[in-house]
Amino acid sequence: ENQVEFETVIRTGSSIANVKILAGLKLSEDASNNYAYATDTDQVAFWFSTDDTEGAFTTNANLHCIVSAGGSDYVSDLGITLAADTTYRLGITINSDRRPSAWVNGTQYSLSSVGTAGGDATGAGTDLGPALADDKNLYPTVAVEALAAAAKHLYVGYIKCSRIIFE
Repeated sequence: ENQVEFETVIRTGSSIANVKILAGLKLSEDASNNYAYATDTDQVAFWFSTDDTEGAFTTNANLHCIVSAGGSDYVSDLGITLAADTTYRLGITINSDRRPSAWVNGTQYSLSSVGTAGGDATGAGTDLGPALADDKNLYPTVAVEALAAAAKHLYVGYIKCSRIIFE
């Protein structure tokens, strides 16, 4: 109900092989859980992982948006194939009913409200995700993790997070 807005600009590194990238609002800020999406009961975040350490995504080459609400994970395959050395502007808005929407490079993408294993293919659209729980503190997060021995990098242009303050 605080109408949260999150936005970040990231630029992928010269290689996106063996990498996990995430950006969004998470319930936990502890990196010791390797930012596994299944550990948070409430979150909305963009996710990219070239392997199945997060669970089996339908297409590992694509950017996903994960909404966790009420103990269930709703995985949306946005149909965007991530590329090396490419800039992405990622945005999340949460409306007064606590329902999230996702934006990539100014285009809104539909979010799944079905808990399909691996992810629902959604694409551009206006379907909102399921409502998040009331009175949860979500942390703005941008992270990159090397999934093999070679180091990985991610350029972050900025992170913007705001909300309406009324409580």
